[in-house]
Amino acid sequence: MEEAWKAQAYDPTLPRAYHLSLFHSPTASAWSAHEVRTGRCVAFAAGPGDRVSAGPEQPHEPGRTTFVALPELSTLVPVGALAPGLERQVLELVHGPLPTGEPREEPVAELSARCLYLPGETATRTTLADHPEAQPLPLQALLVRAALARATTQPLLLLHRDDRRVDLVVVRDGHVLLSNAFHAPDVTDVLYFALLAAERTGNTPHSTRLLLAGPRLAADERTLLHTYFGTCTPAPPGPATPALGVAMSERWLAVFDQWACAS
Repeated sequence: MEEAWKAQAYDPTLPRAYHLSLFHSPTASAWSAHEVRTGRCVAFAAGPGDRVSAGPEQPHEPGRTTFVALPELSTLVPVGALAPGLERQVLELVHGPLPTGEPREEPVAELSARCLYLPGETATRTTLADHPEAQPLPLQALLVRAALARATTQPLLLLHRDDRRVDLVVVRDGHVLLSNAFHAPDVTDVLYFALLAAERTGNTPHSTRLLLAGPRLAADERTLLHTYFGTCTPAPPGPATPALGVAMSERWLAVFDQWACAS
């Protein structure tokens, strides 16, 4: 189902006035435009498939463009723990044989770490064909920052659901205890990995605040997770996300939160 929203004052022809954020996965895609000056989201579109139509509403000349491209292979490495030139070997140790392409890295200052990653090859190629200036962002680093930004005194588990994949971040007392992605084709896989993440970080489902996000989180998965976790709610929108302009905005956290990561 396609959806779109824009603020009344939005003018896509204004040069370099907007940050364009793009999200592409094998089964869902979206873009949003944020004012460079304020960070306020002023336009959004999403739809099924790996490439939502840009149309005339997308900024014609964005001041900055970023994108998240799935499926992503990534891992976090402490600063200073990896000699230059070994990035591919480290990713292969974590994920096995890699597709073509050189690993990229994104500093994660909040953890004194680097995120090594390979963005989805097809999505990256098509994105750069349309937007040669676009800069990739790793979903893993984005979710770590999103979890820290939404953390309270209660242990937090941020769950992002995409096609046959679930990404999990656990935060407690301002510290990231876990950040990982798992192959999760079924509803029971999503529950299993959420419960495992809570257990392995010394938390209980009853005491953990579970925040749900991602474009492929199904109704039966929401219902099952609600049964096991004491607090289970959609991930609250960031300050730049339109509260009323987009229904179920937590589905598109990975597009809306790019502006904050790139600021």
